[in-house]
Amino acid sequence: MIPLFTSIPPRTIRTTSDGSDIGDEYASMCVRSWRSSGFDPVTVNSHNEAIADVVHEENVRSIRIDRDAQKDYGKPLVFFSDFLKAACAGCEGPIAITNADIVLDVPGDVYDRISSLPQGKSLVAKRLDVDDFGSSAGSEYRHGYDLFVFHTADLRKFSFEGFVFGMPWWDHVLPIDMYLNGIEGLPSDLPIAFHLKHSERWDFERWVTLGRHFLKSVRRRLDSGAYSPERALGYGSDLSQARAGPDVDVLERLTRPLRRLSRSYRVQDEIEMLTRVADLNVAWLDHIRTASTGALQAGSHGSS
Repeated sequence: MIPLFTSIPPRTIRTTSDGSDIGDEYASMCVRSWRSSGFDPVTVNSHNEAIADVVHEENVRSIRIDRDAQKDYGKPLVFFSDFLKAACAGCEGPIAITNADIVLDVPGDVYDRISSLPQGKSLVAKRLDVDDFGSSAGSEYRHGYDLFVFHTADLRKFSFEGFVFGMPWWDHVLPIDMYLNGIEGLPSDLPIAFHLKHSERWDFERWVTLGRHFLKSVRRRLDSGAYSPERALGYGSDLSQARAGPDVDVLERLTRPLRRLSRSYRVQDEIEMLTRVADLNVAWLDHIRTASTGALQAGSHGSS
């Protein structure tokens, strides 16, 4: 079985349309779906975070980490760099990474491809958001990815300091950084990951903070020449355009510097810029996912 790493929270909160609490049942359903799809689940948590009942009830292997993000973000979540080190420590070959509230249904032919995944290859998959418990019909999530399969030999080469598993942008920096380093993706357009819809509690302050960190991290590696030249050229150009934003008319160009004196405008401007960057990331990953070879040529997505 392919090891699957996640971080199961102390409590899963899900309710039905009539208000009934199905959090525990849903958490168990997720774990069982991983196993039935051929994965061996492992939860990575801080020593300061309580272990969920489902971990004991479903006999999920648990790894505890000393360091956490409590001081920085008010929650004892695991730093992504520590998460990856723990995942790679006892494994050789392909491993899967997913959010804890994802139900998997991986067909046998897809599993065969990822179970023999060689170094230099990967799979990323989007989820379908479903309305009903146990349903497999829904709408594709537009803003990111929820299942990743990489080879440990590739993951060990990279570090993602400052990102936190379970908070924004880790699921962008991981696949973007790996692909810019030359890792290729297996085509994946089948719905294999599902997620029961729930109310979102966006914390824009943390989203913006970690978005800034994403930009600094990727920009630093682009400038240092750490990435594959062909891919860096295309993505770097698209990233600069996303940061700059669309062309504006003369009046907008003249008044924008004055409006930026307002803090509320500066914040809104930054949120819009980071939204464009996030959309760019998803567009690039969508291209890789649907490309027949998984190879991404310089400028192949870009501004077209």
